[in-house]
Amino acid sequence: MEQNSDISSIEETLKKYIQNGYSIIGCGNDIYGHTFYAAEMSGSIYLVNQVNSPFNSVARLHYRFNIKNKYEKTIELQDIQIGLNDTNKGYGSILLKSLINLAKKLDVEYIYGSFSLVDEDTEEHIKRRRYFYEKFGFEIKGRSIKLYRKDFDQKS
Repeated sequence: MEQNSDISSIEETLKKYIQNGYSIIGCGNDIYGHTFYAAEMSGSIYLVNQVNSPFNSVARLHYRFNIKNKYEKTIELQDIQIGLNDTNKGYGSILLKSLINLAKKLDVEYIYGSFSLVDEDTEEHIKRRRYFYEKFGFEIKGRSIKLYRKDFDQKS
């Protein structure tokens, strides 16, 4: 019976997000097994659960959808924000998988972006960031990253 009340509570939470204009575009579990949902609106994806609202999300991703011409659509990955105490818990992976799935639905040619100098504070941080994007198939050249449509299905 407890599982049914949990499902009912989750359904109510997701209904509230949808009623407020969010699209639920993905979900996943953190390293502790807690389920989080990717709620998207206007170029931002918020990682939320039953406790967190988009305004109090544990992590968020900002992007811009670009239509260069009728044949070339791209997504610019602008930023992933995760609190210092919330790194290495799987939140960034849930967000990036959700963005890749959105790119598939929008028939995007590629996702691209560039690393911020702010994120180059230590060698360890640079290595972790590189590993994170490479595990999703991104090509990394200097501070630029790019993931082509042909590679969307390989890691997401």
